[in-house]
Amino acid sequence: EKAAHDINICALSGVSDQMGSGDCGPALSNFQVADIAGGALPAINAILTALFHRERTGKGAFLDISMAGSLFASNVLPYATRETFKRSPERGGDILTGALACYGYYETSDGGWIAVGALEPQFWERFCNLIDRPDLIPARLSLDGATKEAVREIIKSKPKGAWIELLEGTDCCVTPVLTYGEAASQMALTETNSVVIPDPIDGDLSQPINCWNNEGTKPAVRAPRHGEHSRAILLSFGITERNINGFVEDGLIAEPEVSTAD
Repeated sequence: EKAAHDINICALSGVSDQMGSGDCGPALSNFQVADIAGGALPAINAILTALFHRERTGKGAFLDISMAGSLFASNVLPYATRETFKRSPERGGDILTGALACYGYYETSDGGWIAVGALEPQFWERFCNLIDRPDLIPARLSLDGATKEAVREIIKSKPKGAWIELLEGTDCCVTPVLTYGEAASQMALTETNSVVIPDPIDGDLSQPINCWNNEGTKPAVRAPRHGEHSRAILLSFGITERNINGFVEDGLIAEPEVSTAD
């Protein structure tokens, strides 16, 4: 019954406590974890499931989506750790938050970062051979810290560009951490990841998308401008044109200049 933003929902669901390294406080994310993974996606799943259930049974459904509850239920690894060892995992101390050398971020000599996700034996073996440290292969799941420190020193010995070249052609779940600009350039190379939205005022806009149907058609409708539909909505409520014009003159509603051609 209280107001909350993404950061608050993450905090209340136990997610924030697990984000970040062990030597610092909780880390902020520029990806809205609670809004999307706790709200939008569970809602979509519930709606589609209810529609399918209605088609099969003819019965409707009441959907109650809790962002905090959905996020808590999705946080499966801390839950598994707590149920198995009867304790909550420490920040930066679980298998996917920094305890293992084979899964984590490592800084390069020029301030860049490399993401090592070589969890499976075959990937870890390839990575260890790539860095000329086959002696580390048996320590894939070691928690002693020595293996992680060894990998840290090795990654730190080369700049990010050198690691990108070295990793080229090697399939070991190890990748550079791209800046947003670098990622945008990479995504631009894949046409299926974006759609061009025509806009007669601001010009065409390239918009990233995350889904489309199997016929290959993509959504290409721009977002409405502030106040663009104010007049039509007010008219639908029975408010007269004269009163609406008065609202515009008094600055109560906005009517941006838009083209109706699109």
